[in-house]
Amino acid sequence: MNEQIDKHTRNAVELLHEGKLAHAAAEFEHAVRLAPGDLTLRQRLGDVYLRLGLRTHAMREFQHVAGRYAADGQLLKAIAICKVLLEIDPEHQETLHTLADLYAHAYAAEPFVRVTGSALPEIKHVAHTNFCDIGWRVDRSGRVILVSVIDNLLKGAAGQAVQNMNVMLDIDERTGLL
Repeated sequence: MNEQIDKHTRNAVELLHEGKLAHAAAEFEHAVRLAPGDLTLRQRLGDVYLRLGLRTHAMREFQHVAGRYAADGQLLKAIAICKVLLEIDPEHQETLHTLADLYAHAYAAEPFVRVTGSALPEIKHVAHTNFCDIGWRVDRSGRVILVSVIDNLLKGAAGQAVQNMNVMLDIDERTGLL
């Protein structure tokens, strides 16, 4: 079976080099049917669909890839694929919600990171604290613009030194900072 997957993948790559996108997509489809869990193949298929102008098909493949990465705990890869989805459709509500969930999950265990979502963070909300607030917006082109704010007097070297000392002494890292 691996030989068949490799054969279809090689054929697809060769067809891509020849500019035969539709035939390359068909070869990638064969490979994906043989190895449905191969996220790299699905991502490549999504790329070819996009080049063919098949946005709906591309979205479906990329959504599958993002979902699998998220389920496997590979949050940064899932976020990266969500950014690709938003470049295709900046208004795609499901992807916007998924992106919010991924960022919230990625920082859930961090006591000094607060995720504000699409409400951009402001310095006044972190002044005199050790917090880092993170928010984002999606511009018209689908780019995700991430914004983070800190009070560099406390979250800077002094706050970091206290936080690191707490971790080294195996005490709650928030001690002396909240």
